[in-house]
Amino acid sequence: MDYHSIYANVFSDKNYSRFHHVQYDWVIELLKKRYSIRDKFTLIDIGSGRGHMLKLIHNNFPKAVITSVDLDNFHKLDFVEYFNKCDITSSDDRNNLLKNKYDVLINLDFLEHIEEIYIDDVLTTFHNLSPYSIIAVANHSDIVNGVQLHLIQENNDWWKSKLEDNFNITHYRDNGEDTLYMYEVISK
Repeated sequence: MDYHSIYANVFSDKNYSRFHHVQYDWVIELLKKRYSIRDKFTLIDIGSGRGHMLKLIHNNFPKAVITSVDLDNFHKLDFVEYFNKCDITSSDDRNNLLKNKYDVLINLDFLEHIEEIYIDDVLTTFHNLSPYSIIAVANHSDIVNGVQLHLIQENNDWWKSKLEDNFNITHYRDNGEDTLYMYEVISK
């Protein structure tokens, strides 16, 4: 699957992924329990998209050292310390990510966009990148330009089972509609 071409086309539409999501607020809420505005910590955001989450993190934690990872730099934010162009389904790209470790890993509305055969390897990579992660997964169809972007549409039980291979789930929240699952996890 040519993820780069698909998402270059999708992100060329300025309306795609331009709105605020409830999971952004949850991430900030969780980070505020761990860090103050004066704290310096390292954070990797895998699947940064337009950078909405990165902007909120930067505004709330200006000393955070942010690494953004995506197929391309769709956000072009100048405060991001490092951008890593990465196809997470590539074992070489995943191994390249593992050259560094981070205090926090953020992954929002991303995992459902990759083929199921890669999930276990990707979650193992996440486990090895950071001891603490915040992950949100959507569970609904998302068709753009005739292409189904949500390649995995599974319920919370399925995702929980996948996550528990590598993580202890410390906090879970959903949107009450069975379309969004949010997990705070600690690597085992």
